[in-house]
Amino acid sequence: MMHIPKRQEEIGTLQYAFFIMGGIEKSMKELFQILSNLKEAGNVPYCIAFQKAFYALNAYLEALQEAYETAL
Repeated sequence: MMHIPKRQEEIGTLQYAFFIMGGIEKSMKELFQILSNLKEAGNVPYCIAFQKAFYALNAYLEALQEAYETAL
């Protein structure tokens, strides 16, 4: 079995996580569309819940991006 240096292993893990987050980013765009539709419909409770979820996912994406750039 080939030994992978720990640094390369960390970068590989981050690359995989970043790939997964790309899918989540697409979902966020759909979530944002739902949020827009809820705002237009005036459905405040669901709108607030979706908005919180959207901001939480966005913050996670930004943290992952920062970790990935730091690792490189």
